[in-house]
Amino acid sequence: MLSVPFWLEEDVVRRLMPFVACLIAAPMALLLSDGTWEILVLPFLIVGAVVICYSPLYAILIWILIFPYFVRQPLFAGAIFYWGLHRLMIMGALTIAILQLLSQARPKPRWYPGELIMLMFLGFMAAGILIRGNDPVELLRHFFDRLVVPFAIYFLIRILAPAERDLRKFLPVAVVTIVIQAGIGLISWFVPSLLPTVWTGEEGERVVGSFANAATYTSTLIFLAVFLLNYAMSRNKRSLLETGYLLMVGLAFLCVFLSFSRGSWLGGLLVLLGLCVLYPRLVIPSTLVMTLVGAILGGIVFSRELDWASERLHHDASAENRIVGAMASLQMAVEKPWFGWGYGTYDQHAIDFKVPVGNIPVRSESTSHNTYLTILAEDGILALILYLAPVAWLFVRSLKVWKSLPTEGFLNRRWLALLWLCVLDHFAVSSFMDMIRFNLFGTNIFWMALGLIACLVYPTRKPGVKESAADCKEWSSDCFECANSEAGSA
Repeated sequence: MLSVPFWLEEDVVRRLMPFVACLIAAPMALLLSDGTWEILVLPFLIVGAVVICYSPLYAILIWILIFPYFVRQPLFAGAIFYWGLHRLMIMGALTIAILQLLSQARPKPRWYPGELIMLMFLGFMAAGILIRGNDPVELLRHFFDRLVVPFAIYFLIRILAPAERDLRKFLPVAVVTIVIQAGIGLISWFVPSLLPTVWTGEEGERVVGSFANAATYTSTLIFLAVFLLNYAMSRNKRSLLETGYLLMVGLAFLCVFLSFSRGSWLGGLLVLLGLCVLYPRLVIPSTLVMTLVGAILGGIVFSRELDWASERLHHDASAENRIVGAMASLQMAVEKPWFGWGYGTYDQHAIDFKVPVGNIPVRSESTSHNTYLTILAEDGILALILYLAPVAWLFVRSLKVWKSLPTEGFLNRRWLALLWLCVLDHFAVSSFMDMIRFNLFGTNIFWMALGLIACLVYPTRKPGVKESAADCKEWSSDCFECANSEAGSA
């Protein structure tokens, strides 16, 4: 084993945690413009930094728990929380995790080529900004928030490789977030006057919680709901706690319906169909009962909601905008297919390519309404391939190792399927809006789900464990497939 510098030893790292916490918190103090009451926020940030130094996983939990209420428009001390939670905390936690990895304090992740492609994508995008960007400093800042931080969360999860006991820490976070976000959403729909103006959403039109966008709102709720669902269904006996978790899952899907977003409806429907395959005895009867109850109450209590849902389903103007935007994006890609028009330049060039499609007129909206078409138009085919290649790699890998995954416990094959349903939901909603440009929270959730998938299909190496025999060149000997193989040989 290679010798490690003394300052990277685990005991030394732990002793340095308070000093690292101060270094993380110090830049936050500079963000205070005057000596107002906002200074009271700093002790909490310092305590949070110490906790993260002790266990970097808490950075993700804190980010999920707190950041949704500042992603839209800050209510108070917004700049501090934005900088502290999204930029400094995630990157600081990743740095600490890397130091612990180098100090042999953690099992080694089993990296795969898709992760090298992710780094190539970041380098490709950064180089394009520096070479072609009109304002490279501002573009790099946006690029950092929209893509570097999500990739950092992915690599943080890969290094931490959370076990079942770690993933259970997501359960209370999921419950609190679903309850609060559902509460904000329902109040904004029925009694909007009780909420701050920033949280009233698109009053009378959609339910979006504290988020600025229905797609981000629903994809986040579904992502958190699968933690509760998997835990409840992996238990041998269903107690009051597990029943409560299942009710939280139902609440999340109710909010998906109340989002009145066709993209969210499509994503939620795909997830629901997947759940019918995974848990037919639970999901099919529950869905039928809820549909029956909804049909009975629809004409009495929720008639307004059902009328609005029908109107949204048949609303043509929004769909026409997407058709015009999609055609403009494709024309931009045809004009400059390989490297695109430059990062952050879609609005500048799209208007020149917008033409009537059939009888559909051109409206003033400039967005493509499609995450992947925006990447194609701005950065070209190469960027889109580099962005999606790791996802495709993980999907093929998941199919390959499916049968070797355990059927019991939390980290089972159904957990893998649930995570892929979250990814599918993200693809659905991102095909109706531009997730990366306008909703960085949703992008982070997407790469968080992919990080958990990668940890499942590429398990970590235990310290001191060697590779197995020649017929198992790709897996480490503590992987599921190798373990099963060795058990069979014995």
